[in-house]
Amino acid sequence: MGSSNCVIHYFEDAFSANRTDLKGRHSAGAGFIRGLASSLADDTMYAIAQGPTAADFKDTVRRSGWTRQVRALRSPLDPEAAAVGTVFCPYPNLGPVSWMRQQADTRRFSIVGVTHTICSEAVLYGIYESVMAPSRPWDAIICTSTAARAAIAGQLDRIGTFLTARFGSIRMPEFELPVIPLGVMADDFAPPDAGARRARLRAELGLSDDTVAALFVGRLAWHAKAHPLAMFQALNRAAERSGRPVALILAGRFPGAEISEAFRSAAAAECPSIKLVYVDGTDDARMADVWHAGDFFISLSDNIQETFGLTIIEAMAAGLPVVASDWDGYRDTVEDGVTGFRVPVLGCPDGADAQLAAWYFSGALSFDRYIGGVSQITAVDTARATECCVALVADAGLRARMGAAGRARARRLYDWPVVIRQYQALWAELAARRAAATEPEPPVLYRPPMETFASFPTRRADGQLRVRLVPTYRTDLPRLSAYAMNNFIMAGLFDRRRAAGIVAELERAGSATLDQLAAALPDMDAHEIARFVLWMLKLGVLVEER
Repeated sequence: MGSSNCVIHYFEDAFSANRTDLKGRHSAGAGFIRGLASSLADDTMYAIAQGPTAADFKDTVRRSGWTRQVRALRSPLDPEAAAVGTVFCPYPNLGPVSWMRQQADTRRFSIVGVTHTICSEAVLYGIYESVMAPSRPWDAIICTSTAARAAIAGQLDRIGTFLTARFGSIRMPEFELPVIPLGVMADDFAPPDAGARRARLRAELGLSDDTVAALFVGRLAWHAKAHPLAMFQALNRAAERSGRPVALILAGRFPGAEISEAFRSAAAAECPSIKLVYVDGTDDARMADVWHAGDFFISLSDNIQETFGLTIIEAMAAGLPVVASDWDGYRDTVEDGVTGFRVPVLGCPDGADAQLAAWYFSGALSFDRYIGGVSQITAVDTARATECCVALVADAGLRARMGAAGRARARRLYDWPVVIRQYQALWAELAARRAAATEPEPPVLYRPPMETFASFPTRRADGQLRVRLVPTYRTDLPRLSAYAMNNFIMAGLFDRRRAAGIVAELERAGSATLDQLAAALPDMDAHEIARFVLWMLKLGVLVEER
């Protein structure tokens, strides 16, 4: 155990790819589980999860091929979490877990989050909460691309400027912002029967052998992934200029019937010279094969909700050259001129999008319309995209060379076991920093409830509180303690077997103070004694003796 493992803050929405609203973060979460399972030397995989969530975690881990132990912990403060040393959160907000950790010791473990979409109000507030929470230098938010890191760092600078203006000089937290990419299970995209899959699906889709097929995989929604106009126009012009039969395979899911109709009608109008083929994103078998039906991959993302771009490395792992916009994580993954081409993107000048932000953050504009609005004033270089498509349509040798280079790059840099080793190196580095820490613990903000609400009761119990059993306690205690309203959290307050010693001591002594009970029962924690005594007083089985 130790720095090579982590405790996953698990919830189904972050790790399940078996869903009708599949997004990149879902695929990435499922891939992380598989990558960790294939790389872990420890005998146990851990998660913070309870009830049905714990059962789902165990099922997800088993489906990943893991056959060893699985442990679901109730809380980050479980001693096993401290022994593992890292809590991994599938979101970029260190706040929730760091507030919990502070109830014990901030050196207990490291917290590591990860970015996916970072433009929503909730995520931007989460970055602010990471600053305000007791995050530490041995914590980290993993940024999946250099562009994402620059965006997070810029937001942190703005937060620091705001807090300094409001409160004077401050010390910003020093958590790390390493860049570690998402991954793929590369073998999934290079099956031994890839050729047969290609032939079968292309026949089903009506694609002849001489047709050059461009492939797009993702959400078929102009507002939330990649505005498709530049792709439509570039491919149509490539077909006209090359004189070759060209097809566009659009594989994914439409958010609704209205968007589907509008998307399809625009595609038909803008692509008269190419064959349009749609593959339903809910058809798992076809979606698994679609990577082998294309001749090159195209994704001209211009949307701020995109941070990494998982489909790009899935395409490279399948041996497809890529035409991608020079946008966020695409800039890291696509080697221009080697594994494909990057197409320039022009963003709007400072302030031109301020009205969109004002509408969104005031609640007047939905998130979808906000990100779609930003996309409307972001321009992909269609002329350059056309040149790239023409080059790939016309030259099978170029497609083969770039595809081979992309596959090698995907295996070298983005295979999940390779990526997991970067995670493990980070966890080890943070563990060493945590072990060497000498700085004092920050003051605890959230205190136990009766300390915060000390003004509520008439008075508070102390060591001099004296109690005695009522004469009918032998019959009253079993009856009253059986009520759900009295026992629903009993196990979290005291151990009933140890508490029997308190009853026995009161039977022997007749009455006793809390201090006297603690002295007579040295194996029991004084706080546990106080909790049991107050519970008995609540039930009327004990009375205070003044």
